[in-house]
Amino acid sequence: MRFKIQKQDKNKHSDLVACVGWSNNNELFSVSDDMTMNKWDINGEPEKDSIMEVEQPVMTMDWLAAAKGQNELLAIGCSDGSFRLVGKSGRVEKSVSEAH
Repeated sequence: MRFKIQKQDKNKHSDLVACVGWSNNNELFSVSDDMTMNKWDINGEPEKDSIMEVEQPVMTMDWLAAAKGQNELLAIGCSDGSFRLVGKSGRVEKSVSEAH
């Protein structure tokens, strides 16, 4: 099996990508040290604009399984010990500033 990898002409992020995660709908989300979150389709094409800007560098992220009729949420853990639950649109559903 061979993977076909191609470099895009234009980078969407301007710094190192720290985390990536797949949603249940085959969308890839990436968070970078440039403090932005971007969404990509299954073909590797980025959305026009960033989904959101983050306030702290993100160290980890993971998708929360959605129950029937509910929206998927992304949990992001930040370098300051906080975490956020974020919807696909970039809306912060919950933020805990002193998680640990």
